[in-house]
Parts: sequence; structure tokens; C-alpha cells
Amino acid sequence: MRHFTPTPSPRFPITHNPRFPAGRDIRNMSKTIPNPGDGNITLRDLVTRDGLLPLTDLADTHYPTMTQTFQYHQLKHFLHKEGLLHWQPREETQFEKLCSTPPKTKIVSKCYQLIQECTNNSLPWFTAKHQQWLSTPWEEKKWHTTFTKMMKSHSSITIQEPNFKFLSHWYITPVDANKYDTNTSPLCWRCLQE
Repeated sequence: MRHFTPTPSPRFPITHNPRFPAGRDIRNMSKTIPNPGDGNITLRDLVTRDGLLPLTDLADTHYPTMTQTFQYHQLKHFLHKEGLLHWQPREETQFEKLCSTPPKTKIVSKCYQLIQECTNNSLPWFTAKHQQWLSTPWEEKKWHTTFTKMMKSHSSITIQEPNFKFLSHWYITPVDANKYDTNTSPLCWRCLQE
């Protein structure tokens, strides 16, 4: 994806994070951790491609104090619990850059533009099921046209939602599934009736 990604942001806050246990202050653990003006330490400050920076690098000494060792293990436990201990650094998306330096005006318009321009490198998983049911496979361009028309067909979310559910196979009744694929049973899986 060009603007959005499911992986944690490099700007994921470690300090000033509501899930980071209160009373655990790692800002004084190291002089090498960049301490921005707001005092917030982020994921990219502590984790590299090799994992969490070693304590000797963070403490900037070969003999860290007991307090530094304790704080380091608290930090390591927090990152492990959040599933971030083996996070792989990546470039910031345009949306993340926008959050760090927001424009003075038209912020909502800029966010909406980024959402509209959002692209994905591959088709969604549910298109494979449609490809099985269609007699002739669709090209990727035709799928993108379908998604665009579906999302812009109506301004009402209550209309868009059923469209998306149908297209993504959120839920298709067994009778409808049987219309597409005669190998699928038209019987309900609960009551075993049509």
C-alpha cells in the first residue's frame, strides 16, 4: 500500500503510551536515546533490523547500573507483550509524514485525498473466489474499476456497506452460493433446509 500499512508505525509511542505501565520512565535510562522536544520516545528510536538495541548501546557503557538493567527488561517485556520486539523498521508512509508535520490548512481534504489515492500491490483475497465463479477471469484493471464504482456509487454508508459485504463474501446465503457454484450445497448449515 502506498499510504497506509498494517505494520506498526515507526512513530509508535513508547513513552506517553497509555498501555505503557505507569511509573516506568525509560527517558533517563540512556543519553543515546534521542529525546525530542515533546519527550516522546518512539519505536524507531529503540528497535533496529536486528531487534531491540542492546543495553550496552542504550546505557552508553559496558557496565550498566542495576536501575538501567531493570528499566531495560521492563521495556523489553512491554515490547514483547505488544508484539513489537521483532518489528522491522520501514519508511514512513505519506500519512505518517502528514501526521508529523500537518499542513496549516485543509488537513481533512489532504487526508481524504490520501485515502482516495491509496493503492494496493495485490488484489484482495476474495477476488479469487469470484474468479472461480466467473466463466472468464477479470483483469486487475476491471477489479479496480469495480471497487471504485462500488465505493463511489452512493454517499450513504448504509448503501455502501451491503455492496462491500456482497463483493467481499462477508456473508452469502447457501442458496445464493449455489447459484454461483452448483457444487455448493443450497442447504443451511444449521437447520439443513433451504
